[in-house]
Order: sequence, then structure tokens, then C-alpha cells
Amino acid sequence: TGSGESSERDDWYYNITPALSYKCSENTALRLSYSYSEEHNGDSDPETRNKIFLDFTMSFPQSY
Repeated sequence: TGSGESSERDDWYYNITPALSYKCSENTALRLSYSYSEEHNGDSDPETRNKIFLDFTMSFPQSY
């Protein structure tokens, strides 16, 4: 452009989420996971997030 401004951006992001799953029974499961993410926007300080999830899943059989 003629104004001397650059249109290139220096933004990037990544997320890592390891998880452990345990099948309690045929219809139930337990999952523990951790999520780490970091977002970089140009010259500002990176934004970091840490999250822990605990999920309990129960499915119901189609026939009773």
C-alpha cells in the first residue's frame, strides 16, 4: 500500500489437551483432562489459559 503500513499480522495460537479416560462400566466413563493454551497478538503480552476438566458420561441402552 502507498501509506507505508504493513498488512502482515503476527498473531498465533496453540492449545495442548492431554486426557485420561476410564471406562467404569459398559455405559459409563470418566475422563480427566488438562488444557493449556497460549495466544500471541502482535506486540502485546501473551494470553495464557490453564483449565482442568472432569467429565462423567452415561449412555442409556436403546432397549430396556
